[in-house]
Amino acid sequence: MKAPKAEKKSPRRKKDGRASEGRSTHATKARQYAASRADLRLQTFSHLESLLGPGVVRSLGASGGVGLSVVRETVEKGLPSAAVAELQKELAELGVPKPSEYVDVIASRATRARRATLTTEQGERFVRIAGVLARALDVWEDEKDAADFLVSPHPLLDGDTPIDRARSELGARQVDDLLTKLDLGLPV
Repeated sequence: MKAPKAEKKSPRRKKDGRASEGRSTHATKARQYAASRADLRLQTFSHLESLLGPGVVRSLGASGGVGLSVVRETVEKGLPSAAVAELQKELAELGVPKPSEYVDVIASRATRARRATLTTEQGERFVRIAGVLARALDVWEDEKDAADFLVSPHPLLDGDTPIDRARSELGARQVDDLLTKLDLGLPV
């Protein structure tokens, strides 16, 4: 004898016929997301600070958390070339195949050997790739899951992997949009 099926409770309907239950849930999630966006930025830039080393941020006179303006100033003054090697090491630890391909987008090995600091453009590329990495780690909350996401082809990226898309500014935006949808629990 089968157990009786539980009755599905239908959402309450307003006078205009719209469901109130689902709508309020989405509105609540949207408010929570907006409130956590500032926290996300700080977490992302705290991760960047760990890649750059605390001395870089302290040398700019920053105290406490790292904000966008501090990262912008650091990039404009020139990120240390050694930060690229740290990013490469982090990508390798996450299991990204051929991490040198991604850091060479920032600056070639020869350029990094010649220069102590990155140009502004190179620094922006560094922040873009490191930002995608930090965002994936924040959304997945697990290094293995984040790494799997970064190196697995995704249909919304036309079969490209998110880390491959992060090589360009527009691609990094697509990956960030995808991560935002995943974070909010929206279908992807």
